[in-house]
Amino acid sequence: MKNKKNPLVNTGLPSLLVIFIVLCLVTFAVLSYVSAMRDYSLAQKTAERTRLYYEADLAAHRCLTALDAGLQEACRDLSGEKTDAFSLVCEDMLPVLLESSLNESGAYPDDTLPDYSIRQEDGAYVCTFYEPLGDAQALLVELSVRQPDGGQTSFFDIQKWQVVSSGSWEVDDSLPVLQEAP
Repeated sequence: MKNKKNPLVNTGLPSLLVIFIVLCLVTFAVLSYVSAMRDYSLAQKTAERTRLYYEADLAAHRCLTALDAGLQEACRDLSGEKTDAFSLVCEDMLPVLLESSLNESGAYPDDTLPDYSIRQEDGAYVCTFYEPLGDAQALLVELSVRQPDGGQTSFFDIQKWQVVSSGSWEVDDSLPVLQEAP
């Protein structure tokens, strides 16, 4: 009898198929690993950013608490003419209270943003201060100081509570995409 060889089944085709499958599996494994590492890196950055935001938020709330307590202490002994007396107390005490509360919370370390500002707007004092949020951002807090009436216990209304950029933005166009020959 003749030994018949099946031309479709030889040792080369299964070997090539196994090599192709192994290469596909290795490629998918590398892509999965790279994707997982990128997701992990993003999760770490997001966690750090969230931690910095809540630290700045806590420092701003401590500043608000100190400001409210200081104004309450200063206004305890106001006479019958409360509106004029409150205006004088605000004029005298707001800079002192803001400076002391910001020094306790660790005001912005460099001079890119002012520690605080106070201005008068429509008869009310508006206080603005910043809490650092990393190198390039800060938490902007703007308050409208008012005399509490009736059941209100706070001396201010929060006008702004937002994250702002504290650094300058520079365009990086140093990548030479197309270079023309001379």
